[in-house]
Amino acid sequence: MTSVDAVSAAVYGGVLLAHIPRAGGVEAGWHSLLSVVLVLTLFAVDRAESLWFPLGTPPTRAAISLLAVRIALMAVVVQLDASTLAWFLFLIPPVRACFYFGNRVSYIVAAITWVGFFLKHWGNEPDAVPNGLQDIILFAMALVFVCMIARALREERVSREHTEELLAALARSHTQLQAHAETVAELATTEERNRLARDIHDSLGHYLTVTNVQIAKALAFQYRDPQIAEQAMRHAKDTAHEALRAVRQSVGALRTTRDAFVFVTALTALVERTRTDGCEITVQIEGNEAVFAPETLTALFYVTQEGLTNIHKHAHATRVSICVSFGESQASLTIADNGCGFLLAAIEARDRVADGGYGFYSMRDRLTRVGGRLEMASQPGEGTTLTVVAPRAPPTTAADLPSNAAGSAVKA
Repeated sequence: MTSVDAVSAAVYGGVLLAHIPRAGGVEAGWHSLLSVVLVLTLFAVDRAESLWFPLGTPPTRAAISLLAVRIALMAVVVQLDASTLAWFLFLIPPVRACFYFGNRVSYIVAAITWVGFFLKHWGNEPDAVPNGLQDIILFAMALVFVCMIARALREERVSREHTEELLAALARSHTQLQAHAETVAELATTEERNRLARDIHDSLGHYLTVTNVQIAKALAFQYRDPQIAEQAMRHAKDTAHEALRAVRQSVGALRTTRDAFVFVTALTALVERTRTDGCEITVQIEGNEAVFAPETLTALFYVTQEGLTNIHKHAHATRVSICVSFGESQASLTIADNGCGFLLAAIEARDRVADGGYGFYSMRDRLTRVGGRLEMASQPGEGTTLTVVAPRAPPTTAADLPSNAAGSAVKA
């Protein structure tokens, strides 16, 4: 039973208690019996409404009909029993009107009810003005009281419904948050897999390429010059050892924090590993790397490593120059060789990720993350020039990326 039903039941109960003794007496008239039946009918209407509309607010047409039925039945009871107590049945319509249509309609219904009560008691009993005035004042106070009660109950119900809506919205948000968390976890897993793929390609792939070149050199010179072949094998062994150390560092980095990256030191070691008798590598470094972010320095290093690996595998160059310049706001890297060159169309094809193509995408992906850009110029028989420009620090948001970030410019 709702609060409104409880108020209605209390009023109906009071009126019934006043009519039942008279209806059960020896001289009970049909007026009293009919009044009892009508009050019970009003109570039945309340119960039927609760069953038909469990949420407590029927549709507009049904609410108007129910309110009209109640007022009509109450008017009949008042006509059968003109006592002041029967008029207290009219305290219920303002309460119902408040829940159906709001406080303003409730006040209007209460005012009309009071005017009817006033006209009935003031105009029909001119000789009993003092008693009639007391009844009028008492009935007005009762109307004000029930209107305030109805307003408080309505606000409580609205607040409860609002709370339920907020809880439902919170439950939906929680479900959406769980779905987003699962999506983020899946994206994080994919991102980590891509990072591992880049690291394996850029580090272990490089070492294996250098080792393969040294072993091929040893096989070529094992009969013509055993000393050169032995030196190549030692170089291959050292490179394999470096590869094993790099693998251990990568595994350890998954558990601990990496050491600070020093670009010049890493570049010097890289050049020593990749330098061969048939290929001269010159390095020129300008500026101070200390003011650049580790992500930018790491990207520059891996681009350099990938460039040297591709030169060893495909270019057959005899001279390679590496120029690095650390400026105030950005760093530039240029790698040029006098190798056989190639056509860039195949590497520029977006669906190519096989050997010889994945390295290009790896370089471009690393530069994308730091807001850099890459340019390549090559022609068959004319060598290749790789130019990279990267900012001092990676952009904090995607909106900060330049429009040509990580774009690859191809020059024939």
